[in-house]
Amino acid sequence: MRKCVSIVYIWLLGINYKIWYTGFMEEVKSQENNAENIIPHKEEDENSISEAGPIIGNDINTSPDKVYRQVQGMSAIEDLYDVGMVRSSTSATETKEIENTNSKGKKTVYWTRGVEGKGHIVPRDGYVIEAPYDIAKEGLVKKESITAIYTKLENNEVINVLENPSKFESDIIEYRLNKLSFTIENQKRIIDSTTSKVNEIRSRLGAEGEENNIPSIDFNKKEVIQLENKKIELQNKLQEILKSDVSEKHTDIINEIKQSKIDWAHSEELTRRLKLKGATDEDVLQIKNWLIDNTTNAKTFILPPSKFKEVVDVLHEMTGEENIKEGRAFYLPGGRDDVPENIKSSVFMQENIAKPPIPGQEDEVKNTIDKNTLHHELGHVAQDGLLESELYNDWNPKFKDSAPDKNYVGLINETDTRIRSMYRELGEVFDPQKEVFGKKHLEILKNKLSTGKLNKDTEDLFKHYDDATLIKLANRLPAI
Repeated sequence: MRKCVSIVYIWLLGINYKIWYTGFMEEVKSQENNAENIIPHKEEDENSISEAGPIIGNDINTSPDKVYRQVQGMSAIEDLYDVGMVRSSTSATETKEIENTNSKGKKTVYWTRGVEGKGHIVPRDGYVIEAPYDIAKEGLVKKESITAIYTKLENNEVINVLENPSKFESDIIEYRLNKLSFTIENQKRIIDSTTSKVNEIRSRLGAEGEENNIPSIDFNKKEVIQLENKKIELQNKLQEILKSDVSEKHTDIINEIKQSKIDWAHSEELTRRLKLKGATDEDVLQIKNWLIDNTTNAKTFILPPSKFKEVVDVLHEMTGEENIKEGRAFYLPGGRDDVPENIKSSVFMQENIAKPPIPGQEDEVKNTIDKNTLHHELGHVAQDGLLESELYNDWNPKFKDSAPDKNYVGLINETDTRIRSMYRELGEVFDPQKEVFGKKHLEILKNKLSTGKLNKDTEDLFKHYDDATLIKLANRLPAI
């Protein structure tokens, strides 16, 4: 009996210790969390300027009236963006995680003065911050005093990110979204794992039901809420960018293209092609209504180039899709759950900015949009879901051995929109509702190809399919 009481007593002590320890850790985490909002006093950091000049590299030319600071990773740039000045990695590390700090605990901001005729290396995945020597000599460099932030692209081209402020800001947003998503998922894993383990122990001890009110994961739950709120802020940033939409300026062209899709949906030729795949009259009617509804309800966001780039960066982080970063336009299908509702079934493309007007001809200068690109993307929206249906689950075309991009251009939806582009390339000499596509049409297109006048979509088709396959596809695919 005494032994049993002792065991219970020890068990209770263990629970009390766990409760104390949990409370202690929450207090520690609370203090750490509060510390994130504390920015060190400016006077704690000081600049150190080496007069010896850069040691190696010729990526950028340096000048004696400038100083240069090399940093590794976006976290240092994010800190500059947050705090508004270039501070030591030691101070920055006190409030956030900084990559590859070499400060050795010193609150020193290391700069190198430029030398005439001497260059500086720009590391891949790193940055070189340039600022006036006179300002760095007097104290910490504020963001507005920085003259350049250099980085190196994958093709080794060196760019100054400050020449495109919108991209600079969107890169930081993308970086933050990436960190937020990773941290949110990590906290959710901790919550799920801890809850599972606690209930497993409860089950072994014979306790009934499941316990979700676990003190040790309260912090994780609160952090998930905070991070989700930050994510909402970034989504709001996306909506703010979309206020730059200028689709209304191009309503005539948008409606013209939509009408062409609707006319094709009504056509007997499309009916013939659908029945080739085994569609019944009821199927055909349903598909045609589907195509018309998709086209009618399709949304467009046409943005100035800088705003388009911002949207691309934010959506790339939200969706994880690399293809969004390629090209001058893309569409978002309606059936996905990783983007806000109001941008589903939408086409995003950038506006072509007109050159400055000649004096006296200001009224004649207008921004434009690429009609072929819009045709292509609205085709995707119109057929959204059709080409993934059972009618086309046997898609297995014969590609050329030299086909450069079977995994993208070779997708049925990408090939289909390119077939429609090929029709438009033929203009008045071919009407798919009245005649069969054949060799004479291929010859016209090949002549254009030889003179460099063929659109990119049709070039893609010639690179991936031989003549016989292309003729077959041109007469059987829906070609939306």
